[in-house]
Amino acid sequence: MVDRLTLPPAPAELLADYERPAPPASGSPEALLNHAAEYGAWCSKRDAQASGWQQWYRNGREIVSRYRELVQHRLAVCHAGMELKLARAREQEPFVLAVERKLSAGSWDYRMGMTPNFGVVFTVLPCRLTAQRASIRQSRLICPNTGR
Repeated sequence: MVDRLTLPPAPAELLADYERPAPPASGSPEALLNHAAEYGAWCSKRDAQASGWQQWYRNGREIVSRYRELVQHRLAVCHAGMELKLARAREQEPFVLAVERKLSAGSWDYRMGMTPNFGVVFTVLPCRLTAQRASIRQSRLICPNTGR
């Protein structure tokens, strides 16, 4: 299962809930001026918070974008490697068939395997190899002209 990539956690200052200043208690110039100063400070905090959210999102989006680029690059490298291995496997087919014919013609017991890099491996089984050697030794001992 593949987990979805998520944005990094938001900083605490972006999650802060700034309390809106209460309206002025009276309409006096001093109360209105104080309220304007408090309200302006509150608006500045909210603007900074909104800018912080936008920056956080841009950074997260850049991280996700970079991550996806890395994934695409890695997949391209793996794909190219697989294509090279498949080309090697195709090139080996005539060799594999020739070795198989030789081993089969000699009645050799063998197993064919493959390495992770698509290299073919023929393993001649030892029990059959011992019997073949004994057969060869016996044929050497019998002289074709005399039969001894």
